[in-house]
This record gives sequence, C-alpha cells and structure tokens, in this order.
Amino acid sequence: VMNPLLRNNIAFFSSEYSFYTDTIREYAILNSKPNHLFFKKSNAVSLVPVPNSGSANDVISFQKYNPDDIVISTISSTRQYLTLIQHDYPLWHVTIDGNRAEHFTSDYLFMSTLVPAGKHIVEFKLDSKGLRTAFIISIITVITCLCMLIYISFRKHSSEIPTERGTFASNN
Repeated sequence: VMNPLLRNNIAFFSSEYSFYTDTIREYAILNSKPNHLFFKKSNAVSLVPVPNSGSANDVISFQKYNPDDIVISTISSTRQYLTLIQHDYPLWHVTIDGNRAEHFTSDYLFMSTLVPAGKHIVEFKLDSKGLRTAFIISIITVITCLCMLIYISFRKHSSEIPTERGTFASNN
C-alpha cells in the first residue's frame, strides 16, 4: 500500500529502502516509488528490515515544530521508518516516547528513525548549545570591530581639526 504521506510533506513513513549505489538508478526509483529510502552502506548493520507494508490509516501529526525541536505523534500499523525532511546535522538527537533512538541519514540528506507499530511520540531535538555559543562569540566580535572602527574614525577626524595657534598676524 502506497503511503499517502509522500515527499511533498515534511515527514512520511516508509518501509522500503536500499543503499546508495548509482544515483541515476536511484533517481528513477525515487520518481516511481516516492516513499523509497536510500541509506549509506555503513548503516547496513544498524538498519532493521521492516515489513513491506503500511496502511493508509497510518498517521503523522506534528505536535510542535520549532527550528531546534520537532515533536511528532505517530500511529502506524507496522514498524516503519519515519523520515523528517530536515538536514541531518550531527547535533540532532531522536527520542521515541522519551527513550533515545538511533537515527540515520536517508536520501543523502534527511533524518530517518525506526518507529515501532502503535502510537508513539517522536522528538527530533537539536543540541544547539554549541551553535548558541558560536553565535554569541560572533556577535561580540562584530560589536567589538564596529566599536574599534568608530573609535579610529573619531580619532582620525579629531586630529584633522585645525588649532587656533598662529591664526592672528601681528601689525608692526
């Protein structure tokens, strides 16, 4: 059964996958089977085979969608891979019902995780402490540079103001 939540959405279920091989062949599969996933061969040991089925009644519902925290409620008849169309940066972590879950890069770019059958809450969370620290350091650097430019500009401008010495000539 083809999943109605296809790639024109932000997330979808899939039970079909293969490994990166030939991009032209993969592109043809992607066009004919939009919910087919491609994984790195290095993930082969960790990936779990899933039944090649799904149901039109399987549901994906977003509970929260923030840039660094995405919470999805799922209902599925079989275990399937849930793919979130979001770049899989190394700082992303996934939990299913509060328990840490492994996630994989699929289709060269996106995040996928194996969700068991039934009702579940899946959370994709970005550990953004490092990004925030880098952002704060960048802002402080920009402000410091601007202050230095303003100081140098005023200092240069003040040295160009003529003094009043020698402005009057004597009458003899």
